[in-house]
Amino acid sequence: MFLIQFNEGGNLDVRETSKKTPTSQVKGTVGCSGGAERRHSGSSTPSLDKQQPKKPRNTQVQTGIFKEAVTGIKMAIIHRHHPDVKLDQTQTDIIQTKLLTAVDVNPSGEIPPQFLYSKSAQGLFWITCTNESTRDWLVRTISGLGERWEGAELTVVDLKDLSKRPRVLVHIPDISEVITVLARLKKQNPELHTSDRSIMSRKVTEKEQTLAFSMDSDSHKALARSNLKAFWGLGRIIFRALKEVKEVKKPLENESSTSKSSPQ
Repeated sequence: MFLIQFNEGGNLDVRETSKKTPTSQVKGTVGCSGGAERRHSGSSTPSLDKQQPKKPRNTQVQTGIFKEAVTGIKMAIIHRHHPDVKLDQTQTDIIQTKLLTAVDVNPSGEIPPQFLYSKSAQGLFWITCTNESTRDWLVRTISGLGERWEGAELTVVDLKDLSKRPRVLVHIPDISEVITVLARLKKQNPELHTSDRSIMSRKVTEKEQTLAFSMDSDSHKALARSNLKAFWGLGRIIFRALKEVKEVKKPLENESSTSKSSPQ
């Protein structure tokens, strides 16, 4: 740069001045403590992203707790010899009354038992506990009931541990009601305990019907010995073994509602 000015004699005086470095190009400036402060590259300021990240929550545990709260823990109160020995309605009523009494007298300082659902179906009393503590309470309470009636031997099992029963499917060349069909089967095949069965499904056409039901193991063994064939009327019918299912997986609320009236 040049500095042009008039001197005392009135002549032009041209002088070259030194070029100053813009402050914006200075690599460091002096802070209040006397040290040079480092400039940050770019226009962004230090972000909080460099802070130590928080530990993620245990989503697996949270999911498990939520699932338990929604679905509950399905338990079954059964006779120790189930499915050979089943509970009748009077016995399940006694169980329900005893459980309600136990709930009422439960100490206030303890975690209260909480349930989502209960139902008497197919020779047992099944009940859904809200949490683990309720399940433990249920097991203790049933164990402490003692013999509420002659021959009463009760136990509590998880639904997945419930005894399984064989399931079969058969085509009946008749459209009579289920009770009539089972009575005839029993009459001609004494080894089949048709009263100890649970109808899963029934489909009726113009000339025949298809039944799917579970049966006790002894009846299933008797069928196996005869190659899954049974006497029916003036001939025989053939059963087909299906995949084993838990008897109370989908209990029928009203078994008669699955059977439509058909002309004889």
